[in-house]
Amino acid sequence: MRKTFYFIFIFLCQTTISQAQSIYETGDKSIQEFLQRLSRKKVIFLNNSILPYSKQEIRNQLRNINLKIQNSEKQMNEEQAKSEIKRKDGMMG
Repeated sequence: MRKTFYFIFIFLCQTTISQAQSIYETGDKSIQEFLQRLSRKKVIFLNNSILPYSKQEIRNQLRNINLKIQNSEKQMNEEQAKSEIKRKDGMMG
């Protein structure tokens, strides 16, 4: 009984630890072309020699792009606020 319990326990531990197989995006080429263009423009780092990209790789790259957009928008807003303050100070002085 005890051996059976340990066997089942070890089997369950191994199945929860193992990684699932990667699923590759082969249907829509436009997302792959989009990522390749951004890679050529040095917006993201992507190995263009490995095609098709896995769905996980596409998701990670799109998240990276989104973070870069948010950071640049935040930086632009801060710069606009600073220039607005300078402009107001110039009008008062």
